[in-house]
Amino acid sequence: MLNDNFAYVNDDGFLTVVGEVRNDTTSNATNMKVMVTLYNNHKEIITSMDTYIWLDVLKPNDKTCFEAVFDGNPTYSKYGLDTVFANTASVPRSLEIISQGEVYIQDDGEWDMFGQIRNTDTMTLTFPQVIGTLYDAVGHVVDCTFVAATAEKLATGESSTWEMRFRPLPEITPVVYLVQSR
Repeated sequence: MLNDNFAYVNDDGFLTVVGEVRNDTTSNATNMKVMVTLYNNHKEIITSMDTYIWLDVLKPNDKTCFEAVFDGNPTYSKYGLDTVFANTASVPRSLEIISQGEVYIQDDGEWDMFGQIRNTDTMTLTFPQVIGTLYDAVGHVVDCTFVAATAEKLATGESSTWEMRFRPLPEITPVVYLVQSR
């Protein structure tokens, strides 16, 4: 299920592991937890943490990102990842990304993405969110984030704008992105 991952130290000095998981089963998955373990050069565990993906339900063959932020910047030799999840009959919320765009902000090196999300469900949905995954030229995850849409609730057929900003990166690094509704 783990598709791709990347570790870096964020602007606040915290070790951050971002990556992507894919549902390789034939059922919808829920409560997907990613366990990140740091090891020293003797293959001993230094520390570990659990993080959950931001999607409530991940359909078969779909993928989404995760982010684990450690307290501080522990010294480690390698990290390991594992996942657990539960099968579910639940389905994802009926939200659709109806437009999206991006701009690189030269002055601070940040990628800014924006667009609109629409409720395609038969009932009002509250707190619609958008998840963004940023990839480099060869398809590796370099960042992951999420934001709430501007509107706190959307009736059937209504839409709202959203805007998200990724961490500063060199302009040539990210070239592809995935935007998902939640």
